[in-house]
Amino acid sequence: MSGVAFKFYYDLLSPPSRALITFFRVANIPVEPIAVALRKGEHLTEKYNKEVSRFPKLPCINDDGFRLSESVAIVRYVKKTRGFDDFWYPEDAQAQALVDEYLEWTHTNIRISSGLYFFTLWRNPLMTGEKPDEAEVRKLEAQLNNTLDIMENTWLKCNSYIAGEQFTIADVFAACDIEQPSEYIIIYDRQIMEQSSGGRVKFLDEHMENYNIEHSALHRKLQSKVEALKIMRKELERFRTERDQFKLMAETLQIRYTAIKKSLNSGESGTVEFTERSSVAAIVNDLRERNTALTTELESLRQSLSEKEGDIRVLRERKCRVCEKCQNGSHSGQEDSPRAEWNEEKSQFIAQLEDLKKKNAQLKYDFRSLLDEKEEVVTERDAFKCKVHRLNHELSVALKGNESQIKVLDIDSLVRENKYLQERLKNVENELELVQHSLNKYKIVN
Repeated sequence: MSGVAFKFYYDLLSPPSRALITFFRVANIPVEPIAVALRKGEHLTEKYNKEVSRFPKLPCINDDGFRLSESVAIVRYVKKTRGFDDFWYPEDAQAQALVDEYLEWTHTNIRISSGLYFFTLWRNPLMTGEKPDEAEVRKLEAQLNNTLDIMENTWLKCNSYIAGEQFTIADVFAACDIEQPSEYIIIYDRQIMEQSSGGRVKFLDEHMENYNIEHSALHRKLQSKVEALKIMRKELERFRTERDQFKLMAETLQIRYTAIKKSLNSGESGTVEFTERSSVAAIVNDLRERNTALTTELESLRQSLSEKEGDIRVLRERKCRVCEKCQNGSHSGQEDSPRAEWNEEKSQFIAQLEDLKKKNAQLKYDFRSLLDEKEEVVTERDAFKCKVHRLNHELSVALKGNESQIKVLDIDSLVRENKYLQERLKNVENELELVQHSLNKYKIVN
């Protein structure tokens, strides 16, 4: 049964399908591949339900009448019936558990994040002809970046591969899930759609070609950064091992030093003791110097590691911007000269807008100042109006000469007189204090 091919139903738009067909080809497992077009709904037909799988899903297999779906279950079934190299899906319980851990984790994390982003940004607009919702795209992109950070900082933080230091089937699934939002899937889907719709759906080939070039360059840079990080991780592990060795050597030297010290106290030969003590001191100094050098080198490696991680984040942001350009740019096939003129005019327009913004801010500031001055002038005007009204009233009373008229008080004169009396009161109090102070002195003298 190990050499008998079984039917394998797949669609390359499905990440698990791509992972399994890649695995079957690399592991030399004989299969009869049968393509099923998800875009046409072939998996939803009654014929598919009766002849292929009970569930409207891909991938699935048919091994001489035995039908099975779910990619993880297919891997385990092929392991028991056909067999393949142990490193793909280890027999060791702990190693196999680590692979299963990722295969269970990926369903609700990287696969759903990349799949939703792919369908919202590319697949649905391709089928409906409508532009995607930018807010929804940004939300899904943030979720995808968060999941990729988990991949990098959790699954690949201390390991070269997903399940440890050995390549496994989990790495194949991870690669296919991560590559789901890339332009390669779109190109494949575009070719299928153009063939099926007679050219009804068309893409801007020149724009996609430029995008492919930029994406390939970014992908190569990202791969180089990843390789550099792997090398640095290995060097860091080697330095940690050397550090542990040096610690062991230091403990051994400490024991030897203690023994030599005891021998000195017991009265052994002075020459031998001096030689041994000198050699121990030289070894200790040498170890201290090497430990200092290793510490410095470790710090430099940590700094380099942080820089590389920053470069990876920058590259990822650039890749996202390239995707946005690919989505929004529809005139990439135009000549360079009109684009350069437009960029120059746009920069001049932006500069003018910035100048106008500065002038507007200055005018707003001046307008606020004028409003404040106006409020002060209005307040003074109201005060003068009240004072003029009071003076007119007093003058009219004085001109009439009516003694029975109630005499109007001059509040300003009363306020000034009150201030004068308060000052005189303070002066009198000060004089009183001086007199009392002099009286106290006189009493003390007498």
